[in-house]
Amino acid sequence: MNPVGSLLVSQQMQLTRSLLVKRFAQDVVGPKVREMDENEMMDPSVIKGLFEQGVRNSRLPFTESCSRSSQLMGIETSAEHGGAETSFTSAIIAIEELAKVDPSVSVLCDVHNTLVNTVIRKYGTPEQHEKWLPQLAESKARHQSFECACRHVP
Repeated sequence: MNPVGSLLVSQQMQLTRSLLVKRFAQDVVGPKVREMDENEMMDPSVIKGLFEQGVRNSRLPFTESCSRSSQLMGIETSAEHGGAETSFTSAIIAIEELAKVDPSVSVLCDVHNTLVNTVIRKYGTPEQHEKWLPQLAESKARHQSFECACRHVP
């Protein structure tokens, strides 16, 4: 594919990801915002959705090639380690889309990606990458993964 075609496909995929995050925020997060605020607690289905935000049943273009990249808790983490393997720009777009509906969910996603995952990706040893990045990116260890960020918040 030529550079212009590649750029257009990349832009289309980024737009599709943005639409998928927007749909998730509106359909999953939106209806629970008031209850989460009143209870001062994140709904477990929202947390699960951040990890598993899949698009298998979506009718949007490019969703088959974006299915892994719509996952929101390992945005920049490599696919080898269970992440979406997308760009920092994609992370910012996802975080902004979430913030439009609920800033708390957005901050949760942002801190998990930019503080926890990034520190391990950039400064961790290969052994730490193998141990922690899959757990931080995939839902099977979501409760353990949040401990890293939540322990420091009074």
